[in-house]
Amino acid sequence: MRAGSQCALLIYGIHYHESWGPDVREFKPERWLDPNNAPNPNMFAGFSIGKRACMGRTFATLSMKTTLSHVLRRFKIKADINDLKLKIDFLLKPVSGSLVSLERR
Repeated sequence: MRAGSQCALLIYGIHYHESWGPDVREFKPERWLDPNNAPNPNMFAGFSIGKRACMGRTFATLSMKTTLSHVLRRFKIKADINDLKLKIDFLLKPVSGSLVSLERR
C-alpha cells in the first residue's frame, strides 16, 4: 500500500475469517463457554482496536447486557433463520422483515 492511500476495514470479513475455526459460519454460542479455548479479545473488532478504539465500548457493552437481561426475563424469544436473506453492503443487513417473535412469560 502506498503512503497516503486510504483503506477501509471490513469488520464482517474479520469476524468470519477462518482463524475463528472451520465452522465460523455456524451459530454455535457454546464455542465461547470453554475458558481454555477463549479467543484473543483483540480479535473482535466491532469497536475497533488500539489507540483509535471506541471510548464508549464498556458503556455500550454493559447497556446491551442490561437490556438483554430485562428482555430475556420478561419474554420468550423465537426465531426462524432458515429463510433469512442477507445483503452485503458496507454493513451486513437482512433484506426484508424481522424473523423474531416475542411472547410474554
